Amino acid sequence: MAENKTKEQVLAELSDEDRAQLHAALKTWNKDGGVEQPLIPFGDADGDGIIDAWTLDEAGELALISTGLKDTVFEADGSGEEQAV
Repeated sequence: MAENKTKEQVLAELSDEDRAQLHAALKTWNKDGGVEQPLIPFGDADGDGIIDAWTLDEAGELALISTGLKDTVFEADGSGEEQAV
């Protein structure tokens, strides 16, 4: 079983490249997709049983928040099963 981490630990361990890609994807979904606050599912980082997701905070910085999976963005490939992106 993976070690539970705080959201701050997960953010601190994120590579600059991953941080830039997540930030760009969230900005694109916000601008081009018309999603006011897009959320990209991450998993349960802190072990509280609630899905954590990447988003942008009020300052436009990458943040990890707890949310319901149904509130996150998904991508469909035509198979009938949506895949979290």
